[in-house]
Amino acid sequence: MNSLRVALEWAIPVGSAVAVVALAVAFWGELPDPVAVRWNAEGLPQVPGDRTRELLIGSVVVPATAVLPLLLAERPSEVGARRTLVVAGHVLGTLGLGHRWRIVAANREATHWQDAVSTLSPTAVVAVGVLAGAVGWWLSGHRRRDGGGPPGAAGPSDRD
Repeated sequence: MNSLRVALEWAIPVGSAVAVVALAVAFWGELPDPVAVRWNAEGLPQVPGDRTRELLIGSVVVPATAVLPLLLAERPSEVGARRTLVVAGHVLGTLGLGHRWRIVAANREATHWQDAVSTLSPTAVVAVGVLAGAVGWWLSGHRRRDGGGPPGAAGPSDRD
């Protein structure tokens, strides 16, 4: 069971990483340059951002922030909150994907960044991130019982 849970722990962060890259590739030509990246309370575009920075660099940063905590959680010599690292990978990957999806969805039909209409609220992005963190916490429950490392690794139990 633990090997299945470890595999599932990786599903959300790796899925988020792959989805961010797929978004950048699929919608690159449909977005204006620059793109709207922040909106005010009325939903009007407030801040433009370079399309390259927002999509391509995001395609590197999101996977790194999503996967790095899980890599650290797999180190048998790592002492600390392994479950927290798993949760961090889930939350960071999902938030990064949500932010990029929000940018793509708002700018896809726009001819200029000032025409972008935000259709996905930041609250929804955060709510999905929190849900992904809860899933990560549940999936990583085996790390408390078996010492926190990969299946079969010996070590002290986490106290988180």
